[in-house]
Amino acid sequence: MRWLLLPLLLLSASCSAIRYDADWDQAFDFSGLHTWAFLAKEPGPSGDPRLDNDLFHERTRDAIRRTLQARGFEGPVATDPQFLVTWQTSVEQRVDVDYVQRHYGYANYHWGGWTSVDQEVRVRDVGNLLIDVLVPGEKRLVWRGTASADLVHSATPEERVARISEAVQGILANFPPPKE
Repeated sequence: MRWLLLPLLLLSASCSAIRYDADWDQAFDFSGLHTWAFLAKEPGPSGDPRLDNDLFHERTRDAIRRTLQARGFEGPVATDPQFLVTWQTSVEQRVDVDYVQRHYGYANYHWGGWTSVDQEVRVRDVGNLLIDVLVPGEKRLVWRGTASADLVHSATPEERVARISEAVQGILANFPPPKE
């Protein structure tokens, strides 16, 4: 049952902040892009069964479709798209170590009482969602947006859909990139 908890950055209503980033080919002219299509039905496996399932893939596809349409792009079109969209996911474990100094006894540290330093270790899963924009024919990457956040392992299906939508909208808010 645990594998059904689609954790990516997409599993909580808004318990953790999503961090966004974007990179693009500065020589590419994005102004002529109006129609798009998905590169493939779904990306290759991430190696994490929490992400490699139909529920997660369909929610991500729907969020990308809705967000691009809301931003004025037509698609997905069946023929001659001006750009292709695909995505990738990954989960990585991060370890945080904090040292906490605790004082016991009298308030004056120079006499009486004692001090201890405790180590607190927290292991957390960080989910990453990357959305790529490619040139048809060449399948050359011209834009990549990313979102990363701590995974939360309990959420309703509605919260999962909302979290996926939030991540996709945040990523695509940077597409197309601003003209310089």
